[in-house]
Amino acid sequence: NSLDFGARIYDSRLGRWLSVDPLVALQPHTTPYKCNNNNPIIYIDPNGEAEFYYKGKWIGRDGESDMLIVVVKSKALNNKVAKCTNSGLNYTAIKDIKNGTKTKKYFVVHYDILKEANKKLRQSQTKEGEVGEFASTMDLAEGRYTVTQDVYTKGDETSDKLILKGDVSIHSHPTAPDKNGKVSLANEPSTEKDGPGNDLESFKNFKMNIIVGNNGQIEERYDSATGRSLPIDRRQPSLNFFNNNGKLIQTLGGEMTKNIEEDMKNKVKE
Repeated sequence: NSLDFGARIYDSRLGRWLSVDPLVALQPHTTPYKCNNNNPIIYIDPNGEAEFYYKGKWIGRDGESDMLIVVVKSKALNNKVAKCTNSGLNYTAIKDIKNGTKTKKYFVVHYDILKEANKKLRQSQTKEGEVGEFASTMDLAEGRYTVTQDVYTKGDETSDKLILKGDVSIHSHPTAPDKNGKVSLANEPSTEKDGPGNDLESFKNFKMNIIVGNNGQIEERYDSATGRSLPIDRRQPSLNFFNNNGKLIQTLGGEMTKNIEEDMKNKVKE
């Protein structure tokens, strides 16, 4: 007699839900055992998995089970999604949401990709990441992205170790200055070499490309006490998304994506 709707179990014999609405904390003004806002003729309430986030905080979902993360950039869109959530509804105004979609109001990335990119970002902040590159590739199968290659190379020759083919490529740039004092920024693809070591050439073999590491500059400030210029590191850990033509389509701060991943872990069945 029990029907599993994903979010809750329904007892059709009793005509009752056996647990409270998972979004009960967002709707303190209504009974926690309600469904479809107590109006199933007008409202639907499928088990949504496409999640909306604004400034790293969850604000709602769209009702499609596709494990996509919609990073909202518009305050107006944030208000619309939050209004639906507070009313116990999914936000369904955006149609055909796909991985890599970018508009002025939002950017979309699959949870599996964000999780792997965050892992590479964490690795880039280690001692090994200062002088080398971590890299992985991913392929899509049955709605999930899986890692197909995972390598580390000291220096910047990572592409030489990879089979340059797949749906997604992710690699880090060294976070410490090289022997000539040059800083490799994660929002700037490497273009100095010919062949596989050239990021722009490698990008052509993938649908989405991500470089992780530090964005920004190391500035120098004169210290009157010592009479010398001291370096001030203003770089920030970031994820940078490129298309296969090498165009930067989106940058996400590492702290924000970390918060999103932590929240998504409670929503995704691994």
